[in-house]
Amino acid sequence: MKAYLPLALAALTVLPGCTTPYTSPVAVDRFVADDRSALSANDSIVVEAANLNVPPEFVSAVAREVEKSGYAVTNRSGRYLTARVTVDVTPIDGAYRRSPVTVGAGGSTGTYGSGVGAGVGISLGGREAPNRETQLSVSIRDSLGAAVWEGRATLATGPNSDYASQAAAADALAAALFEGFPGENGVSYEVELD
Repeated sequence: MKAYLPLALAALTVLPGCTTPYTSPVAVDRFVADDRSALSANDSIVVEAANLNVPPEFVSAVAREVEKSGYAVTNRSGRYLTARVTVDVTPIDGAYRRSPVTVGAGGSTGTYGSGVGAGVGISLGGREAPNRETQLSVSIRDSLGAAVWEGRATLATGPNSDYASQAAAADALAAALFEGFPGENGVSYEVELD
């Protein structure tokens, strides 16, 4: 028994920790004006960043979804609709942690009342904690500046998520936000990502 204990402990210490990447569903909220005439009267939309902090991947992703919805994307301002894109990336506090699953292994030798024991605890992983939340907001306004459609989509990811990069997050958020565009007013829904 004594000879096997060190071998068992050594085998347990080399097991790698396995962690499942964290990706939340995309949470979407959309609002449509009662008067939708501006959406149907225009066939072109200007897509632009609302400020200098918006990564270009998000503007491009929104432009692709606008085109899939049947509109032409134009760079002419004036009588066209304008879609203003805003992006907020918020770090998630490291205090948000899930307890890892641990397995203990131990052995003892000796007789009743005396003995030597050993124990090893290892983490077998679980789901990684999210470390970032990304929110894409789009406001579509008519030529007079009145809002005709607004929406926001939010996604939380861990560092190993397939959607942790800006490009992947932008595509997923824009696709979820423009699903069934323009949709109904005041609708909230979630889109599961693969």
